[in-house]
Amino acid sequence: MTQESPHNIVLIFFTNVTETNLHYITPTISDPLSRIIVYINGYILTIIVGAADIFTNTANISVYLKMGLSETTNINFFSLSIFDLLISATAVLVQLTYNPPVSVMKLPSGAPVSELRMAACYIMYPCMSYSVCITAFLSVERCLCISTPLRVKIVF
Repeated sequence: MTQESPHNIVLIFFTNVTETNLHYITPTISDPLSRIIVYINGYILTIIVGAADIFTNTANISVYLKMGLSETTNINFFSLSIFDLLISATAVLVQLTYNPPVSVMKLPSGAPVSELRMAACYIMYPCMSYSVCITAFLSVERCLCISTPLRVKIVF
């Protein structure tokens, strides 16, 4: 009885026992084409959508300020727009600094740009949590407006 290594046992377990040749999976697209897709997706589309989101949230903030912050719904939508603006701005910053030629650059203070990317993440992730909480709060408020329409102003 021959002693087999654990690697051979795993290969035998995951392959067809009747076949002796191992077939390797060939990629669907080439490596240079996948890099081009990553650049288009990650750098161009993300930055364009993020810039449009920054413009839209800035417009929302100005509209809610002109409407006034006397109602709780306006206050909630205003704060949701502020947190979404922070998320969009930091996401664009992270995506811009993720590019390899940019990430090796230095800031005027001497710190690498990659540290700026990490610092932006400390802003982005809490803002995402706050946006989720505000969205849940809006849902509860709308539910209470339907169930108890006359007392909802007193509660909030």
